Amino acid sequence: MTGAALLMAALVALTVTARADTTILSDIGPNGGYIKFSASPRVIVFVHGLFSSPEAWRCDPDHYWPTMIAHDPDGVFANTDIYVAAYPTPKQHGTMTIGDLESNLLTRLQADNVFSGHKEVILVGHSMGGLLIQQILLTYRDQELYKKVRAIFLYGTPQEGSDLANWAKYFNRDPKLDELQAGDRNFTLHDLDQSWIHAGFPKITRYCAYETKKENGFKVVDSFSATRGCDDYAAIDANHRDLVKPCDTTADAYIFLKAKLKQMPIVTETSATNLPPAVVVRQTPLYEQASRLLDRINNINRNWQGGIEYIQRQFIGPYKMGGRGPIPSNMPENLVEELAESDRATTFDFRSLETDLSKFEASALDCMQLVPNEERSQQTLYGQAVSAAEKPTTIPNLQSGKADSGRYSEIISYFSQLQEKLGDYHCTVSK
Repeated sequence: MTGAALLMAALVALTVTARADTTILSDIGPNGGYIKFSASPRVIVFVHGLFSSPEAWRCDPDHYWPTMIAHDPDGVFANTDIYVAAYPTPKQHGTMTIGDLESNLLTRLQADNVFSGHKEVILVGHSMGGLLIQQILLTYRDQELYKKVRAIFLYGTPQEGSDLANWAKYFNRDPKLDELQAGDRNFTLHDLDQSWIHAGFPKITRYCAYETKKENGFKVVDSFSATRGCDDYAAIDANHRDLVKPCDTTADAYIFLKAKLKQMPIVTETSATNLPPAVVVRQTPLYEQASRLLDRINNINRNWQGGIEYIQRQFIGPYKMGGRGPIPSNMPENLVEELAESDRATTFDFRSLETDLSKFEASALDCMQLVPNEERSQQTLYGQAVSAAEKPTTIPNLQSGKADSGRYSEIISYFSQLQEKLGDYHCTVSK
C-alpha cells in the first residue's frame, strides 16, 4: 500500500472512531432515533404526543429542541445522549390502543438499547407521550426499567383526561381518544394513576409543565390535569402544541428542563451515595390551591352544561315547537335516559372532587382563624353549596329554565368568595 493510501486509511479510521465516540445529527427521520450518541451514562428520551410525530419538538427549520440540547455547551448536557422516540398516531391513521402503543414504543427503545445502553434515563413526554412512558414502566415492571429512570418531565400530559378528547372523538375514531376523555368513564387514566401510587417504585421525580394559552379556543389540558401527582411544576407561556417547541435556549420549556437537570448530577458508581434528596416538597399557597380547585369545578360545570344544552336542543326544543305542551315526567323515555346519564356522569366527577374540596375548606377556615360563629356560618354556606351541586336535574328544571343557571353555580360562587378572602392571608400547605 502506498504512503498516500496508508494516510487515507488512517484518516478514514479516525473519522469512523470520532463518529463512534460522539455522533450528533442535525435532523431526525419519521422513525425517530438518536440525535446525539456517545455512550454517555445518561440519556434524555423525548416522546411525542397524540396527533404528532418526532416533529413535535420543532419550532422552525433551525430550532429543533433535541438538537439544541445536543449542541448546548452547558455542562449539564455534556455527558448526555439524546434520543427521539416515535410511535403510530391517529395522524398516521393508527388504530392502536394505549396498550398496543406502549408495546410498540418499548420494542423500539429496546432495539436501540436506550435502557440497556445507559445507567440513567430521563424521560420527557408531551401530552399523551407522558401517559405512555408511565404506563410502560408499570406494565413492564418485571423488567425493572424503572430502576434506571431518574426523572420524568411531563409537558401538558392529561393526568385526568382532556376535555378536547371528548370533542376530538367525533372527528377521528381512534380508540385512544376514548381512553383520554375526561369524566367518569375514563378508567384507563384512573387505573394508571392508582397503579402508579401503589407501584412501590423507588422515587422517580415527576416534573410537570402546563400551558397557559388556548389553542383554537380550547385549553387542551387544564393546569390541574397537567400537574396532578407531580413533585414540582411550572406554567409555560404557550398553547398545547407550542408547549414543547422552544425557539431558543431561553424559552420557558427549555429553561425548566435544564434547571431541574442541574439539580440532578449524573449517577455514577462513586456519586450514587452522594445524591441530593429526590423528594421535592412544594409549599402551595392556599390562594393558588383555590384557583386549581375552581378550575376543576368549572370543568365539571362546563361538561354538565354541554350535556344540558344537547338535551335541550335535541328534545326540549322540538317538543315545544310541536305545540304539544308540557313534557310528561315519564315521556319521552329516551329523554329520561339522557338526563339520567348526564346526572350520573357529573355527579361521579363532583363526588371524586368532594374530598379535596372538604380538606381545602377546612384548611382555609383554619388559616383565617375565624371565631366560632363565623366558622359555623362558613360551614353552613359550604354545606348548602354542596347540596345544590348534588341535586339531580329534572325535566321541570329544564322546562322552567332553572337548569340554565348552572347546577354548580353555588359551589363555584362559594369557593370564589373564599379565595377572595384568602387573598389577605399567606397560608400554605404541603403539596
